Amino acid sequence: MVDPVTVTVGSLVAGALSMAADVAFKGAVGEAVKDGYKALKTKVSQWASSEVAALEAAPSSKGKQLALAEIIDAQSEEDQESLRDIAEALVAKLIESAPAVGLDIGVLTDVETHLRTVNVTQGIGARIKEARGGRVEVEELNVGHSAKK
Repeated sequence: MVDPVTVTVGSLVAGALSMAADVAFKGAVGEAVKDGYKALKTKVSQWASSEVAALEAAPSSKGKQLALAEIIDAQSEEDQESLRDIAEALVAKLIESAPAVGLDIGVLTDVETHLRTVNVTQGIGARIKEARGGRVEVEELNVGHSAKK
């Protein structure tokens, strides 16, 4: 029988630090996210400064996230709860600051695509990373409250 996946405080905190480090490195976040990231990083660094630095250098590394999560999960319940609050606030700020994307396609290959209407109130209307062959037709793409892009 397969064990259910358990989300621990350590995995929540490591995931939040990973996401925030990744977007902070790209410079795509506001002050609220930077402040939340700094607060969580400072608190976690009390127990795992080298692991935090390693995760910062490779934010998508599952191994580094796991190592950090294990250290956090070994802390007292009181310390874990204080970290949970900071991590949840950081994740909320990350979600709030994420730009809306109406259509996000990684690879489009030899496909005829017809989109009738794409509406995005703020952010990116369409993002196609790679298109090979085929045809893409968009009738109407609205980005922003009154923008017609």
